[in-house]
Amino acid sequence: MRLAMITGRFPVLSEPFILNQVTGALTRGWDVQVFALQGRPNATEKVHPDFDRFGLSQRTHYPPAPPEDRAARPAAIRVALEELSKTHPDAAARLSALSETSETPPWKTILRGAALAAQGPFDVIHCQFGFFADQMLALRAAGVHDAAVLTTFRGGDISRYVREQGPQVYDRTFAQGDHFFANCGFFRDKALAIGCPEDRIEVHGSGIDLSRFAFAARHQPEGGPVEIATTGRLVEKKGISYILDAIATLRAESRNVRFNILGDGPLRGALEAQAHELGISEHVVFHGWRNQAEIIEILKGCHLFVAASVTASNGDQDAPVNTLKEAMAMGLPVVATRHGGIPELVKDGKNGVLVPERNAGAIAGALIWLIHSAEDWPVLGAAGRDEVEAQFDMVRLNDRLSEVYHDLARRRREERLRHAS
Repeated sequence: MRLAMITGRFPVLSEPFILNQVTGALTRGWDVQVFALQGRPNATEKVHPDFDRFGLSQRTHYPPAPPEDRAARPAAIRVALEELSKTHPDAAARLSALSETSETPPWKTILRGAALAAQGPFDVIHCQFGFFADQMLALRAAGVHDAAVLTTFRGGDISRYVREQGPQVYDRTFAQGDHFFANCGFFRDKALAIGCPEDRIEVHGSGIDLSRFAFAARHQPEGGPVEIATTGRLVEKKGISYILDAIATLRAESRNVRFNILGDGPLRGALEAQAHELGISEHVVFHGWRNQAEIIEILKGCHLFVAASVTASNGDQDAPVNTLKEAMAMGLPVVATRHGGIPELVKDGKNGVLVPERNAGAIAGALIWLIHSAEDWPVLGAAGRDEVEAQFDMVRLNDRLSEVYHDLARRRREERLRHAS
């Protein structure tokens, strides 16, 4: 059985959930080909060791973007289709017809379709973000492929993108898509609100490999600082500036704390400047990008974890982020915001503390409460581990994913037979 995994950039450390599903499908017998429609990761980004372990460089394809010079686009399309016609003449002919359907042909769709067809045919195409599904369905409608199309909504595609493009943006996707996942109930409800068929969508969380995140009860350190951590891309929706303000409050009260920021991104310079202005630079460590093994080692030495996600100014929102799951699996008591899908994982007072978005005072208060309640850390940590095991065990989730793939492939075959008869 053959599976095409459609994503943006691949592989990137901030999206281990996609890599986990790729390797999960491979270990369950699927022939997986990955199509990274937005190109390769930045040269400075580290690569997860599973990318090499599973030989994914041989399975990952990077369709070219249309030339910036519009006048050069017809020639680029012609070259791509001539190459495709050597092995897949029918698909090349259908893409050629697609290029002649309007005065402004969908150049990007055609080039992506050529890359997909060159590796096909496929039984299932899994779009890892909603905004890729429309192209895959357009290619199916044009006869370029005949695979079932599964779409997963992950965050920005069902929050920011809908806000930018309007609630009708997924009309064709909902009408023609075979099945849908949302990685939390919060995003499922958003999809339902704009027309997703209720009988074709289910919550399917982003799993983590629990065997890699060993649980250890946390205890108040003797003499040294309380090590507080957060992990993620340094972008607005991660709310890290509010954590810095909270750390400044704790330092002003002579709390012995150190804040570890694991990750990088466009706001790093601004966050470093903020730490300097707050007078806490010597108590904040910017670790930059770290691979999973390095993150685990750093978190082993930490005591508390903060996930301060906020709704970004462009509408972008988070599900229960993987880094929060990983920290909870390792036994760290957590402070998190009542944001997006996070309350589906963090249960206030039971396995962590929930605070409002954009409220540095509330974050500081929660951290102070936890520091004063260190005897509760093992209980909170154990409850967090239990919750992650119950909801986000990668093995169980990948078993379900493979079941869905098989079901979609079977239904698609049956549909072909009905049409043939």
